Amino acid sequence: MGKIEGEAWVADIWDPLAEGGWGGWNPCFSRAFNDWEVEETERFFEWLHGKRVLGDVDDMVSWTGTKSGKFSVKSLYFALEAGCPSLFPSSCIWNVCVQPKISFFTWEAMWGKVLTLDIVQKRGWALENRCFMCLE
Repeated sequence: MGKIEGEAWVADIWDPLAEGGWGGWNPCFSRAFNDWEVEETERFFEWLHGKRVLGDVDDMVSWTGTKSGKFSVKSLYFALEAGCPSLFPSSCIWNVCVQPKISFFTWEAMWGKVLTLDIVQKRGWALENRCFMCLE
């Protein structure tokens, strides 16, 4: 198999004769992994190892959030709620590499507490709707 640049088709990296005829993945990367990529790549391969290609079945899209395979907003809501107990990205906001004033502003903005023009107007304050840079 040759080197694959960028994207690849499943047919390029799936070997139907591997693993005693059960089939297996055989990706070829164009460079070695960096140290910080190794752990995530191992997790990806562990996940990928459990996936199989069924050659005698037509391609189809199936929603795994329901037994019937049909998508519904309700099933998406339950999947999101179950998979992530806290949807708020506080670990990204309160990051050591981010200046505290930026973190604080982002925190306030995420909670809708930054006094933007629309929020100030909702609170009943009367302000001119103009640009403070060019005064137009």
